[in-house]
Amino acid sequence: MVKPEVILWPDPEKQWSDVIEVLREIMHQRLIYGSYAPLKKRGPAIWL
Repeated sequence: MVKPEVILWPDPEKQWSDVIEVLREIMHQRLIYGSYAPLKKRGPAIWL
């Protein structure tokens, strides 16, 4: 088996938004789809 390169985590109700901030501390490579904020590793699809 090979480690996954991408995990898509849809959350239209934003139930996990508090957990994402906690995961930021341990998953430095994670990116979030949303408004452009490169310091928070967040951006639109073209940026990701």
